[in-house]
Amino acid sequence: MSSLKVRRNIDIVKVLENIGVQNIIASEDRVRSFCPIHKSDKQRSLSFIKDDSGIWRYKCFQCESKGDVFDFIKTVKKCNFKQALDFINHFIIHVDLSLLKQDVNIKKSKVELKVEDILLTKEMIPYLKKRGILEKNFDEFQFGVCYHHHFLRNRIVFPVFEDHTKKFYIGRKIDEYSKYPRYLYYPEGIKKSDYLFNYDCVKSADEIIICEGIFDAIQISNFGFSHVVALFGSSISKKQEEKIWELNAENLVLCFDGDKKGFDIAYDVANLFLNKDVRVMLFNTNLDPAEITYRDFEKLYKNAFTGEEYINLYKTRLVT
Repeated sequence: MSSLKVRRNIDIVKVLENIGVQNIIASEDRVRSFCPIHKSDKQRSLSFIKDDSGIWRYKCFQCESKGDVFDFIKTVKKCNFKQALDFINHFIIHVDLSLLKQDVNIKKSKVELKVEDILLTKEMIPYLKKRGILEKNFDEFQFGVCYHHHFLRNRIVFPVFEDHTKKFYIGRKIDEYSKYPRYLYYPEGIKKSDYLFNYDCVKSADEIIICEGIFDAIQISNFGFSHVVALFGSSISKKQEEKIWELNAENLVLCFDGDKKGFDIAYDVANLFLNKDVRVMLFNTNLDPAEITYRDFEKLYKNAFTGEEYINLYKTRLVT
């Protein structure tokens, strides 16, 4: 395996655990931990992020050490490149590409997608668990992997319900390094912005948490906050706004990513619903709900800003 493929297929969490790093916070493309380089770290200053080519790169915001995973191992273990490669080879993720490889011959067709085409096989459970998915979620949200000869084949497929009827499916690619779009939708032409993920489960709720993505919503539900909906992105449509008004929940908690798009959508949504009791959870830079622990989430939830407080904060400190 080439050094490039090694860089793309490393189980970075196992690497960190092997060198003694504890209290790791991991998501699909970002990992935070205490820095073993300067060792006095008490703030999880070390961050690994996947770049656009799928390679893990790290930076410590205290000691300012940075580079790719080979640079990291060479620095921590004080070794050369070959020794770093020998060490890292123990932590390569071996994926059954016969299950994951997208079939380039499958064109978008009018083949009907049926419930029985969406399965959850034993091979996929470890992959999904690494993304914070619990076994109970498979039944709760009724998702699986499409193995039918369909253009959603070999994708994680989430059904989207409204009034207890499946309205459409979202297919999320598994192979991060394929050239195909991250998300595809069935039936084609559906407007995801007309819907809210988990809509049926919040109809009688007095409080609703609003987040960006499906994985965020599932993680928040796993924290015990089942009254959560997702917008399918970092913007809110007129239809989604109308649906939230129709729900008649008195309290809204906005839980968006800790980046500029997240700050912007929180500001927009807070302004839309100022007649309600709005609170805004403010995440640290570049973190999202799927990347933090229950304890951190609970703290942010309890210390959420009021809608007016957040709007003032956004205008004075968050706008760049």
